[in-house]
Parts: sequence; structure tokens; C-alpha cells
Amino acid sequence: MFNFADLKKGDTFKFPGVQDHEVLGTIAGSYNRLVLRVKGNGHDGGGDSSVFKIAAAHEGHVDDFRGKCEEIHGYQQMLKVLGVRTPDPITTHETVMNGRHFLLEISPFTGQTVHDVMTTASETEALTLSQGMADTALRPILSQETRGDGNLRCGVDMIPRNFTRDGAGKLHYVDLWPPKLWLNGEPALEYPEPVDSEVIDLGIFRHFTHFGVTQAFLVQLCRIRPDLRRKFQDLIDQFLGSIEMPTTRKQMLASPACRFQNGEPLDRVLAPLDSREIYDLRELACELTFQGRLIPSDLEQIFQDSHFQDTPLPGDLIDQIKEALCAANATGELTM
Repeated sequence: MFNFADLKKGDTFKFPGVQDHEVLGTIAGSYNRLVLRVKGNGHDGGGDSSVFKIAAAHEGHVDDFRGKCEEIHGYQQMLKVLGVRTPDPITTHETVMNGRHFLLEISPFTGQTVHDVMTTASETEALTLSQGMADTALRPILSQETRGDGNLRCGVDMIPRNFTRDGAGKLHYVDLWPPKLWLNGEPALEYPEPVDSEVIDLGIFRHFTHFGVTQAFLVQLCRIRPDLRRKFQDLIDQFLGSIEMPTTRKQMLASPACRFQNGEPLDRVLAPLDSREIYDLRELACELTFQGRLIPSDLEQIFQDSHFQDTPLPGDLIDQIKEALCAANATGELTM
């Protein structure tokens, strides 16, 4: 990514049309962007720093890339209307350097990611943060008016890495790119946009459906703290009850992982699952980890192996994941 990826603490960040800034460090967590914390123009209440998110256009997708600045602002405005707190203000810039197109998104630094906090948090703090993410984004997202096809008009990616906690304890949803919107009747999911129909359907499920958004949130919580899976399940069940979403609540309680949790044999639960049910497979891995049958490092490996961007996961990989889950169930020792 030009020479941006080589920047380290103390270096100077330069971008045409933007004042030079001193780099304070990198922020991990993005597949498509480099994220830097820089000195100056911050609103974090305890310092003076900003977040710079830099993305480079992919070869063959420059035309799609050029319109992203407007989409970022449109997405933030829609989130604001719904009541989702985001860093403010946001500015965006585009430029071409050495023949490559770059997009820069600038926002105030709003604290450490919730993901990083949760890894070492007490049970009480982890549950408080989870409730905070639900109140900050899940509640307004699930409460919005849906499209005619039943999908959400404005989507979201409910993973703890997409939230920060500022010095006053407020949570912010910080993932504005790619915007999760419907543009010209089509869902905006990633950059570049996937073209495979199965990948598109999975993206719509995860970002634009009541059940998909909620299940993805639960699975990501359990990925970080599998020891708290029952607590997370109770929290989300109570949350869905509080916003009167009985259908989604029933879907959550009827997931393959919950059926296995309630005594259904694992091989029977696994049998019909394929690459279209990757979130069910991940939740089953979380359940096995909670039961002490799968170690956390193997759980993380399953998440990494099951990551997909623009093509479906191959059938042999799905079979390997199923085999790993069955093996863990057969040989693992309960630690509950």
C-alpha cells in the first residue's frame, strides 16, 4: 500500500491535501485497510489524536472505489438517524499516487477497541460491554423499518473490533467502510464487491437480516470469551425479549448449536450443514469450546480457516471443520 504500511511510531504521515501528522502507532483488525493512530485533532477526552484509515483501490475496481467517499458519509448519516453513535466528525479524501488510487478516512480517536478490552476483562465488565454494544448499535439496527423483502435497510457488522470505548465510557461504532447499504437496489457488502451468489447471500444474512446480525454478534462474543457463552446467550435472549422480537428469539434458540447444547447428537446436527451455514458451524465450535472439548486456540483456527472474502468455502474445508468438531466432541474432556 504505497509506503504507508512501512510507517512506524514517530514517522510522519503525508497525504496530498492533508496536514502532516506524527504516527503514534497502528491499530489492528482490518483486512482491507491500514489503520493508524496519529497525533493531532483528536476528541478522545484524554489526549489529542485521530484515526487514519487508508485503503488502496484494487486493480480492475478503480471505478467502484471512486464513489466510496460519498457512501461513507451517507452511511454515517443513516446510522445517525437510527441513533447509532459513531465517531464525529468524519472526513474523507481521495488521491492518486504513482498511478494508484487511495482513500483516506479521518475520524477522532474514540478509545481502545472493545475486542481488546474484552480479552482481559472481568466477567462483569465483559457482559457490561456486550450489553453496551447491543444498546449502541444492535437495538437501533434491529428496530428500523425493513425493506419489502424483509431485509434491513441499513446494515451493520456487529463484531467487538468495530466498537471502541472512549474515556467517558461511551461506546462508538467505528466501521463505516465498506458502507452496509443498499445502492441501486444491490447490497454494498465488501470492497471489491463479491459476485458469487452464495457469498452475496451470506453477506446479506450477516449484515442485513435480524437473525444473521444477532447470531453473528453472539458468535463473535463467544469467539473472544467462550467461557461466557451461556452468559452471552442469556444476555441476547433477554435483549431480544426487551425489544419484542419473538421470531428472532426463537431462531436463536433453535440454532444447531442450541440443539446440540440441548442434547441432540452432534453428527445429526452437523449432517445438513455446508458452506452456506458457516455461522452455524462457528457457533457449534464456540459451544464445544465452552464445554471444554475444544481448546481456544483451535477455536480461533476454525474462525481463521472459515474466513471467506469473495468465494464460498470449498466443500473439503467444510468437511475438515466438521471432522474437527466431531473429533473434539468424541475425545475432549469436559471442564464445566
